Amino acid sequence: MVYLFWMAKTKRPRRGRAPKTRKAGVQPGELATLLLMERMEDARTLEEMAQLMRISKSHLSDIEKGRKVVSFERALRFAELLHLPVAAVVRLALQDQITRAGVNLTVAVS
Repeated sequence: MVYLFWMAKTKRPRRGRAPKTRKAGVQPGELATLLLMERMEDARTLEEMAQLMRISKSHLSDIEKGRKVVSFERALRFAELLHLPVAAVVRLALQDQITRAGVNLTVAVS
């Protein structure tokens, strides 16, 4: 009689290292969510959207995943290129910057 044993491989953290987790504060911001929703709504690929926004595909991916924060100036340009309300996009970009800095304030743009 032959017995076969199956053992599931479990991923263990390397010795001396903590398991990989998302860094605190590196969550997609409100502007990142808006850009991702716009891209999905228009059924555009990451590459198509990046070309439209005049940035690299990797930079757009970093923005959508919360690894990069959009500057005020770049938010203005994105709003114009994507035909989005400028005040809303700028507010979201500024709010993301303030939130990332750990300041508990809300931005209002008029």
